[in-house]
Amino acid sequence: MKELTAIIVDDDPFTIDQLQQLFKKYIPEIRLLAVATNGTEGLLAINHFHPELIFLDIEMPDMSGFDMLAQLRHIDFEIIFITSFNQYAIKAIRFSALDYLLKPVQIEELKTAIDRFKTKTTGNAEKRISNFLYNHKIKQPEYFRLAINTTEGTHLLSTDDIIRCEGDVNYTRFHMKDKTPVLASRTLKEYDELLSDHHFIRIHRAHLVNRKYVVSITTDHKVKMRDGTMVDISKRKFTEVKELLQLS
Repeated sequence: MKELTAIIVDDDPFTIDQLQQLFKKYIPEIRLLAVATNGTEGLLAINHFHPELIFLDIEMPDMSGFDMLAQLRHIDFEIIFITSFNQYAIKAIRFSALDYLLKPVQIEELKTAIDRFKTKTTGNAEKRISNFLYNHKIKQPEYFRLAINTTEGTHLLSTDDIIRCEGDVNYTRFHMKDKTPVLASRTLKEYDELLSDHHFIRIHRAHLVNRKYVVSITTDHKVKMRDGTMVDISKRKFTEVKELLQLS
């Protein structure tokens, strides 16, 4: 079992103790290098220990987790944010292909986050975190850049450049305005949830389309897209899709 080195940066004693107990009981491969109770201590611990993974609280008294990250010159670790529910921050995190855990931490969610950490391509953390800081700074979700993890690395996409998404079991293929396809290692369901507020409509179990690129709906249950492609609409969704798109 490969050892994973980690640091906790959190000002909440309960959460620190809870994570330590969960690591010990369920994820013994995590070697906890240090615990920091504020951003200043966190910066010192990161620069001293160089961990692979940081469990980072968002709200802390001296500086937020975001402010702490912005002070780092180089990022060569992954992050799992720890937070109470904050819809805006969570959306910025998810758009940047980063993980988060809600307090109090649930073991199954922790295991899932660790499993995702193990599958991430090394060397792309700085790009994803930089994208997160950009998304958080602009404070306008409609302009968030979407980070897509692929086997070749991380792509940053504008939602306006995505024509449609096609599900393929545990993968999603992004069809782009410039005709360059991008294959993401996440399910279409996840992107459906993420992009529902960005003009995207699920028209089929395998298809998510950007309504900005829809030209027409045909009588044989298809959507014609601006790039000329014809995409199937599921029969049970046909009336709903037609009403959502306001097309005859």
